[in-house]
Amino acid sequence: RYGDNIQLLHESTGTYVTVTKAQAAEKGSKRVEQIRDGNELSVFVVAPAFKTYTFGEPMSSGDLTVFWTKKKIDGREYCLHMSALSGAQEMPVATVRRKLMVTSGYITGGEELNATVGSGRPTCWRPLLFSQFENKGKNEGLFKAEDIVCFYHKESDAYLDFDHRAGSAPHFRQSLRTADKARKKSSWMFKVENTSLHNAGSSVVCSESRYYRIKHLVSSHYLKQSKDKKLEMTLDYNDKATLFTFKQFSKIANSDEVPKGSLVYLRSAEGGWIGQADLKVVE
Repeated sequence: RYGDNIQLLHESTGTYVTVTKAQAAEKGSKRVEQIRDGNELSVFVVAPAFKTYTFGEPMSSGDLTVFWTKKKIDGREYCLHMSALSGAQEMPVATVRRKLMVTSGYITGGEELNATVGSGRPTCWRPLLFSQFENKGKNEGLFKAEDIVCFYHKESDAYLDFDHRAGSAPHFRQSLRTADKARKKSSWMFKVENTSLHNAGSSVVCSESRYYRIKHLVSSHYLKQSKDKKLEMTLDYNDKATLFTFKQFSKIANSDEVPKGSLVYLRSAEGGWIGQADLKVVE
């Protein structure tokens, strides 16, 4: 409900969004960090963005909200704010990479999440349901949207690979690194995205009517199949050719949901099946 005290927990790392007393890159703002255990500055009050709602009323997925710190800093409340640095204040790419401690050439810029004081310019946020809380812990063994995965072609013993810097098309690269703890190349890593923002982290379902996008994690390119059935990569999120469906390999599967590590077929919205014959296998 509006007016409730909450903490923002990052699901993947188990860290809490926390306002600090340190100066942010944007002048007059406080730095926001993610810390393991959280503290009193990790507690926020959920407030409606407009006076349409009041404290005590229920909040729905998709409502515009503002997050204020429960504890005051130097006698003032701060709200979470997405900066829009430009001109002389714009952060150089080198600064962004240094703060992230990542030197990848794929990082071309960034904006800062900080905390600002003053009701004149709070950032409005639209919280969306990611997954049902009652399912937390129940579906740990299932393949879910937003999972980071590698696509391994069983017959050719090869991983789907893409190197944007080399200018190559997606291809299968042979490897015997099949164990869960075996190190995988970053160019093999993809994220499966739901086409719906609501309940975006739900389990992947094998159905001809449930579409997903496959995003290359490092380069942010999307896998697509052209009309001549060739696999390509694109930055165009809205390209219909980036839509794919999954189909169970096992004919005796008890559910349309996909257990992790199971065998599936992958089909493009254009109608073509993805297979080793479509791509070059690199030794």
